[in-house]
Amino acid sequence: MSKGIFIFTFSPIQDFIQEARKTADLRAGSQILVELSKAVANTLAGQPGTTMIFPAETDRGDIPNKIVARIEPYDQCREIADTLKRAFDIRWGEISNEAKVIARFREDPLWSKIWERQVLHYWETYWAAARIEAEGDDGFRSAVLRANQTLEANKRLRCFDGALDESGYKDTLGGIRSALRTSTMDARQYWVELSRHYGAIKVRQGERLDALGTVKRFSRIAKAGFPSTSDVASADFLARVRASDAYGDYKQCLVDNTIIEPDIVVDGDLLYLSCITQEYLRKNLGIELDQERIGRVQTALRRLYKEAKESPSTYYAIVAIDGDSMGERVNGFSLEEALDFSAKLDEFTAFVRKPGGMDPAEDLFMQNSHAALVYCGGDDVLALVPLANAVEYARLICKRFNQLTGGTASAGISIQHHQSQLSISLQDAFKAEHTAKQVIQLAETAELKKDAVCIAVKKRSGAPYQVVCRWQDLQTNLSQAVVMFRGDVSTKLAYGISEEAALTPGLKFGPQQALIRRLVHRHKLKKDFDEKGFTALLAGWMQSMRYRRPENISPMQNLAKWLILARFISQGGED
Repeated sequence: MSKGIFIFTFSPIQDFIQEARKTADLRAGSQILVELSKAVANTLAGQPGTTMIFPAETDRGDIPNKIVARIEPYDQCREIADTLKRAFDIRWGEISNEAKVIARFREDPLWSKIWERQVLHYWETYWAAARIEAEGDDGFRSAVLRANQTLEANKRLRCFDGALDESGYKDTLGGIRSALRTSTMDARQYWVELSRHYGAIKVRQGERLDALGTVKRFSRIAKAGFPSTSDVASADFLARVRASDAYGDYKQCLVDNTIIEPDIVVDGDLLYLSCITQEYLRKNLGIELDQERIGRVQTALRRLYKEAKESPSTYYAIVAIDGDSMGERVNGFSLEEALDFSAKLDEFTAFVRKPGGMDPAEDLFMQNSHAALVYCGGDDVLALVPLANAVEYARLICKRFNQLTGGTASAGISIQHHQSQLSISLQDAFKAEHTAKQVIQLAETAELKKDAVCIAVKKRSGAPYQVVCRWQDLQTNLSQAVVMFRGDVSTKLAYGISEEAALTPGLKFGPQQALIRRLVHRHKLKKDFDEKGFTALLAGWMQSMRYRRPENISPMQNLAKWLILARFISQGGED
């Protein structure tokens, strides 16, 4: 019997994930994708004559949405595709119906019509197959290449069901589809009533959801708690103060004022003075407090800040990581190499979920990074990380990917205020990841591509900016600069180098190094500071960053932008 390569996938992926107002929506959306992928992968693995290639294991953690297998006989590929499509539809139906039963607290034909239209017309599934026409590795590689080419061609020929009626108030997650409503209530009225029914924790004031947003919010998958952006931004601060008497006093104040129960950890929102207001607590946490109790809580929180000699950072990071040139690598594998690589991807996923196996200091950092992992399947990672830990977290994950698979990975890091709109922040992270993959370094022998990080910073006030660097050039340079800005060197150094770089764009490396040395001397804060060593670090870093894309700026200008970022991180996001 003839054999073949079979590939199944579905979309949209990023659009589905990005339509999120809360981190719980983001987590639920990613886990729904995992559940759909597992339904397909498990069904395919159960077909006679099937050898699973990607993923190697179908029931371990998260798995990617592109499923690849060798099938036998090849002539049954269409029947297999139909079976997988049914498995996909059944699992989606189970997930969506769970949410439907909970969210529809009254029967209404218009509500049901909107629900069915949005749920049934969202997903697009694609499959492709190619016969293995020759024995040996060459026959396998040829079939993989042809199957992937066919799949990409199929994805460009999308089917449309015609114009869909998405009239009325739009949902507040994506702003594209109609929010659910009834024949007697428009979307605003319906969701106000639903908010009263379920409370602000489930439906915030002013929210309106379409069917897809409702599935994320009300399905069984969404029941598991997930850290909020405020939880992530304040996580390292909370870890430092949690054992202190000041924290205990503040927590007791929250208990005394009936804001939290005695046996729970303080919510991240409650660690920010800006969130201790009547309006914020009522709208976002469903807590009603009079002004007198608000004042007592604010006073206790200020006391915590004073005794801790710090306050939580108001910024956090979204880290998006993706393997480089994966398509090219996979197309060149033999079957044995593909199976081995797939197993290594599973090992990588296991590491991200439970770090270990590197240098003890690096393992300890990863375990104490306070990262909230959203998704890790195949070569893709998405996580929320405290500002101070984000770049090193991404660097070590990409380092481990290289150690396990022999390939490289690039990262996009979006640094955002903890109250920024989550969907926009996610878009920035994915854009940064794309930008990182466009990096080309001008080397004497060859052009070195990818294996980079792009960090996009969007401050509450001031213009956004981004920095780009290849991982091998970054190393620990940024973390060392952050440490220096915490007491060894004035933070004015970053802007001093930026100003000089703008005034002397054509300066050669030697004079640039002398200029940096003079600025370091001017801005040092300690007499015994190692000026020579720090100057050498900055000069070496600057010299390595000779990039043609994505920004046509001088290495000194690029260095200045990285130092401005280091300054920002060293101050916890405060200017």
